[in-house]
Amino acid sequence: MKTPIRTRLVMNILIDRVTECWLWQKSKNAQGYGHLHFEGRLQPAHRVSYVTFIGPLTKNLTIDHKCRVPSCINPDHLDAVSMRENILRGNGLAAIQARQTHCKRGHPLSGANLYIEPNGRRKCRACIRLHRQHET
Repeated sequence: MKTPIRTRLVMNILIDRVTECWLWQKSKNAQGYGHLHFEGRLQPAHRVSYVTFIGPLTKNLTIDHKCRVPSCINPDHLDAVSMRENILRGNGLAAIQARQTHCKRGHPLSGANLYIEPNGRRKCRACIRLHRQHET
């Protein structure tokens, strides 16, 4: 008899008592995300946990680790969000820049001082003016 998926998931975790992360103890990829065979194919353990304990995945949404621990499969730490939201919640360059409130010279990146380029990049109008003054 095949072991039920809930049992397989719970049997292969170590619970961190401080963070309450359910740390996947079996196979992981290079980024530290667990994976297992489920429904005939290799799948990310956190996605299998989400489907098993929370419900079906919604098209166009990805599963975000609110705890920021790739090997965690605790359903309380998983959230279905857009890819954009997932990236902005993270610690990558796009997320860091999106959270930036001031330019490198300390000017606010908001209100009348904020210029948004056609490609979406934010720029400081005060610094643009300073740069133009130094060119002349």
